Amino acid sequence: MSKSKQFPLYPAGSEIEIFLKVRAGGETYGLVHVFREPTAADKKIFWGRVSRSELAPRKEGEPGGDYLEANEQFYDRCILRVEGYALPAGAPETEPGSLKETIPLEHKLWAVEELLARAGTLAADTAKN
Repeated sequence: MSKSKQFPLYPAGSEIEIFLKVRAGGETYGLVHVFREPTAADKKIFWGRVSRSELAPRKEGEPGGDYLEANEQFYDRCILRVEGYALPAGAPETEPGSLKETIPLEHKLWAVEELLARAGTLAADTAKN
């Protein structure tokens, strides 16, 4: 095998920090979403949900091929904790990772996109084959 760069693999249980800069209300916020390294099973579930056709018949309560739902479920499966968010006034303190219900869906989507982007993209000359 040639001495080319080796693609980094991360051991199971690794913590992956995803940094987001979000502008809202004229302010810029630095947010951190800390995930556990997704397993192959996590990714299979995610890609299975994304690729399932919305037109395919489903049983009651069975998850569909909804992109937003697939992203949110992937996020919720892998998130460990978040940083940079202020709890609403009067809200009880929560343990790390339990803010799943209050994190804006858009932030979850952006964080999952960044998490999945770590796998890279297929080089153009490879894609031709």
